[in-house]
Amino acid sequence: MADQQTAPKASNKAAAALPADLNGLSIDDLDALLKAAAAKKDELVQAEREPALEQAKALVARYGFTARELGIATGTTKATTGTGSKTMSHPLKSTKDGSKTGVWLAHPPAFIEAEGCNTTYKAGTSVDAWLADPSDKAKKLSFLYALEKKYGGAPKPEQLGEVTVEEYSAYKKKKKAA
Repeated sequence: MADQQTAPKASNKAAAALPADLNGLSIDDLDALLKAAAAKKDELVQAEREPALEQAKALVARYGFTARELGIATGTTKATTGTGSKTMSHPLKSTKDGSKTGVWLAHPPAFIEAEGCNTTYKAGTSVDAWLADPSDKAKKLSFLYALEKKYGGAPKPEQLGEVTVEEYSAYKKKKKAA
């Protein structure tokens, strides 16, 4: 009810700020009046913004509204199609079934432990049989580092093959820094 009573007063204030006879004003004068009115409107909105935000926060907290109930979009996004897709290589393969491949993410693929890669690594013999491409140094470094983290003990020189001890140490240092 109070809002209905104050609305006419606000329009009366606005009418009082306008010159009595707009017909005698030039276009430049009218333009200046419009710019001044817009600036005043922006000033009033900014002055009312903070209290309005506090009131809205209080209501949301009181009633426990969710973002969905308020019609606010959440942070989910659609996956892009086409050029933005990620291609994942499968650098590890099964020694028993060469068509089985996998990637060591948080855990090794099941066939790594099932086929005894851990005992082979601990014994100090080559684990190249589980690499899809043993000549790929980057994948070999990554695999050896993952084995060292999981089973302990640095790889032996026989396990490194073409990879030098310095290359492995540098890779290990880089991974620990990241």
